[in-house]
Amino acid sequence: MTDYDERLAASVRAIGDGWAESPYYANVENMLAQFWREKSPFYAMFKRLDLTHVIELACGHGRHSEQIKDKAERITLMDINESNVEVCRSRFKDNHNVSAIINNGLDFFPLPDSSVSAVFCYDAMVHFDHRSVATYLQDFSRVVADGAYGLFHHSNNGNPFFTHYGQNPHSRNFMTKELFARYALDADLNVVEQEVIGWGGGDNRVADLDCISLVQKAAK
Repeated sequence: MTDYDERLAASVRAIGDGWAESPYYANVENMLAQFWREKSPFYAMFKRLDLTHVIELACGHGRHSEQIKDKAERITLMDINESNVEVCRSRFKDNHNVSAIINNGLDFFPLPDSSVSAVFCYDAMVHFDHRSVATYLQDFSRVVADGAYGLFHHSNNGNPFFTHYGQNPHSRNFMTKELFARYALDADLNVVEQEVIGWGGGDNRVADLDCISLVQKAAK
């Protein structure tokens, strides 16, 4: 585990605490078309991932890994909240290729170097402190094999002037397409593709609120 600024660690913990044992997970369990329908931009990029050993970061109750449990050779679900990890362990108890572990909200430890073939994070990084996005991208370079892809659904809310991220539209934290790309380049990653999307339905839809970014660790 890397040493991080105590203020960042506290921010990450506070955000994570807000999603512990949340009713949100039950409410969205079957809301999957945005991510998994054939013509979804999420799915188009997801098909680039090597599922030999894939991490689902900030997995919540595992609704996304449910979609790939019979396709992936190995899945590791990671979440900062022990309650979410316990739900996933119960959910996938009969799937011997799936495991769930707690992490610190900042990196992919305790997984060893170059042990992962892909990482994805859906419907969670949109809430992250932008500094933790940077730490994850830095550690992505460590934990994945050369040539591996990472697919991240993150905020494109460029307004940094707020009291709490929960006061923003759809609770999107500060992050932009360009800032994410800068963090990826700082981590020596290639930015393969980015697509800005809207979020929400009907009168609650906000145009250009989110971004899907596909990055790759360069093969040596």
